[in-house]
Amino acid sequence: MSLSTLSLAARLRLMALAVTLALLGLSAYTGFAFHASALEMRLSATRAVVQQSLTIAQHWQSQEAAGSLSRHQAQQRAIEEIRAIRYDGKEYVWVNDMTARMVAHPIKPELEGQDLSQSKDPSGKRLFVAFVETVQREGAGYVDYLWPKPGAQDPVPKRSYVAGFAPWGWVLGSGVYVDEVRAAALRFAMASLATALVLGALVLGFAQLMARDLQRRMKGALHVLQAMASGDLAQPVTAGRPDEIGRLLQAMEAMRGGLGRMVAQVRRGSDGIGSACAQIASGNADLANRTELTAGRLQDSAASMNELAGGVHASADSAASAHTLAAGAADVAQRGGEVVHRVVATMDEIHAGSRRIAEITGVIDG
Repeated sequence: MSLSTLSLAARLRLMALAVTLALLGLSAYTGFAFHASALEMRLSATRAVVQQSLTIAQHWQSQEAAGSLSRHQAQQRAIEEIRAIRYDGKEYVWVNDMTARMVAHPIKPELEGQDLSQSKDPSGKRLFVAFVETVQREGAGYVDYLWPKPGAQDPVPKRSYVAGFAPWGWVLGSGVYVDEVRAAALRFAMASLATALVLGALVLGFAQLMARDLQRRMKGALHVLQAMASGDLAQPVTAGRPDEIGRLLQAMEAMRGGLGRMVAQVRRGSDGIGSACAQIASGNADLANRTELTAGRLQDSAASMNELAGGVHASADSAASAHTLAAGAADVAQRGGEVVHRVVATMDEIHAGSRRIAEITGVIDG
């Protein structure tokens, strides 16, 4: 199933779940970041305290250099002040020399004066030798090892910062118990995770409420649209809150009203068209009746035309006969003309003969 096929409510729930997971991931990252930041802050405080101890040693060493105090007196004054240093409640500064012999330890004074070059933590690390080597190699730096907390017997991870004080051959150091930082970071992470869970639950609950409200409103809109599609425009659309969906539903209600008015206008026009169609149908019926009468009359006229056609045909036959007779009469007339022409010629000859007779008679008479 792809994201595009999910409903809006499902997408909203999925987005809320993604936000919750993002909050949980952010809380976890914040816990790790807090651990690193808190450890760095504690180490920064440790460095500052060690630097303060170096300043104390330099102050009393300057008294020694000025001849005001002997080295033993100056070192004792410096040790007294360094032993009194406390920070973060129980953290302290110790001093050992470059041979890994303990010079001052405010928490375990029984270690003072002892050679600790062979002292090892549970992992086998010679920690005081590591302090000396770090100072010899870098002048100052961090060393990780295991060491018991004040008042406890079990060693726990600790990171110390050590710095050398060359005039007296001292190594001054102080450390941070890493497990305390880790525990603080864990507490912070748990609080962050709890906050994220609460916020995620609120987001999921809010998303669930929004999804249900969205489904309810969209279901109502879908019902109205289906009714409109089937021709029912009487069901109103309830807009609800004036948000984006509410404005959409208001637009649907306006569309429903517009469609209702349009349908009413179309219905009125249809009624008018129906009345006109009825009138046209009545006219068509009258026209059909008249057409039937006209058809009857045309049938009578056709019969008369048939009779007339028969008469015309007979007249045509008579005309043909008359034409034949006329042709015969013309021939007879032509022959009569010829006879008349010969009669006239004969008469002319008789007339000429008469004239000659008259002349003869005249001659005789004369």
